[in-house]
Amino acid sequence: MSSGLYSALSGATSRLQLMDTISDNLANLKTSGFKKGINRFESLLEEAKAGPTATGVNYARLQEGFSDFGQGTLVKTGVPLHLGIEGEGFFKVRDEGGNILYTRQGIMRRDAEGNLLTGSGLQVLDESGKPLNLPGETLTIDERGNATTEAGVVRIPLFAFESPGQMQRVGSGLFVAASGAQDRLVDEPRLYQGQLEESNVSMMDETTRMMEALRAFEACQKMIKTYDTLAAKADEIGSVG
Repeated sequence: MSSGLYSALSGATSRLQLMDTISDNLANLKTSGFKKGINRFESLLEEAKAGPTATGVNYARLQEGFSDFGQGTLVKTGVPLHLGIEGEGFFKVRDEGGNILYTRQGIMRRDAEGNLLTGSGLQVLDESGKPLNLPGETLTIDERGNATTEAGVVRIPLFAFESPGQMQRVGSGLFVAASGAQDRLVDEPRLYQGQLEESNVSMMDETTRMMEALRAFEACQKMIKTYDTLAAKADEIGSVG
């Protein structure tokens, strides 16, 4: 098979992967605290492997799983258990399987015992890794995450990592710590009661990226058809000879 055909195939495949990421971003346009996914193209040179005298052919490979952690817009909702994060930090949560996850989705609720849960039912954890309990009827939360109830004051902590690369996407606005990564408490969190952080996805930007990816995919398709035609002609010439 022609090396040029391999190049066209890799280009088409990488654009399909890019379309998957863009589709996921658009699907979460209205998801609170969602951080858009991004991809990075990597060019693989055949020349680098074959030696300096060989004819180099570029192959495209798409690296997935990266995130844009840019700030989303804070919008007022007036709901006491809507918590919007500004700046760095994530809520630390735990699922039913005991897995530790991180999210900026601030739609919260309390169970019958007063434990703070995310909208999807994940347990929000305190600084010691225990379920965060906020008993009582009234609840006032200041910008540092200090929650005041009839029972006293409890801090709602935010956690961060030294590098964004130490967090891996797992879907639904959730992240896990990369192997060996250790979280840390955010010293001066900014948490706003009655507000939510919107997704940082821009519909206009994602639509533009989608159109560019589609045009690139169509160009790769045309290349594949051209190479297929050339191969068929070569077979005809070979059979005649």
